Amino acid sequence: MDRLPSFSEFERLAIDVFDRVPEQFREDIDGLVLEHEARRHPAIDDYFTLGECVHRTAGLAEAPLISTIVLYYGSFVAVASRDPSFDVPFEVEETILHELRHHFEDRAGVLDLADEDAVEEMNERRRKGLPFDRTFYRFGEVVEPGVTDVGGDLFIEASVSARPGAEPPRALTVRLGEDAFEVPLPPLEDDVTFVEVEGGWEDDSGAGGDLFVVVRRRRGFGR
Repeated sequence: MDRLPSFSEFERLAIDVFDRVPEQFREDIDGLVLEHEARRHPAIDDYFTLGECVHRTAGLAEAPLISTIVLYYGSFVAVASRDPSFDVPFEVEETILHELRHHFEDRAGVLDLADEDAVEEMNERRRKGLPFDRTFYRFGEVVEPGVTDVGGDLFIEASVSARPGAEPPRALTVRLGEDAFEVPLPPLEDDVTFVEVEGGWEDDSGAGGDLFVVVRRRRGFGR
C-alpha cells in the first residue's frame, strides 16, 4: 500500500487478517475493536501503541480469561506518516498476532512478551533522555555472552574496578563476534555508564543499529 489507508480500508484489512486466524486460536477472544484515535505514550513523545489485548473475566473464580483485541488506526497513521518504510498491511497482521500471543501468555501466567514490551519501552525512554531502568538491556535477546539485542540496538556489558586507588581506564577493548575494537571512555561518574560506539553495528546482510558498551563499576568481586 503506497498511501495511507482510509479508516474503512484499515477496517477491511484488519477484519480480513483477524478472520484468517484459525478458529482454535480465537478461543476466548470476543472480538476485534478498531479505534479512530492514536494512543500515545503518556511520557514518551512520538511513541505510539498500535494495539492492545484488553482482558476481562466472566465473573466467576474459575472462568477463563476473555480478551478483546484493540487496534488504534490513528497510531498506524502517525507512524506511517513519519516512516515511509512502515508497511501498514504487514504491521496490522503483526500487531494482531502479537496481541493474540499476549492473550495466550497472560492466560497461562507467562510474562515473556510483556517483558519484551517493557524492555523496548525502557530503551525508548533511554533514547528520549527520560529516566529508565539501567539494567533493562540485560533482559534483551542474548546474541552472545555479554551481548544483548533490544529492538536492533546492541549492548555489550563490560566492567571496571571501582575500588579505592584503582586508576579509571581511558578506554576498553571489547569484542563483538570475531571483531575486537577499542572504545574510548568518558569519566565514569555513575555505577552504570552507557557509552555509544560511533557508527553503530551492521552485519553482512545490511541489518544494523546503534551499539553501546555498558560499563559497570565493580566495587567488589561480584558483578
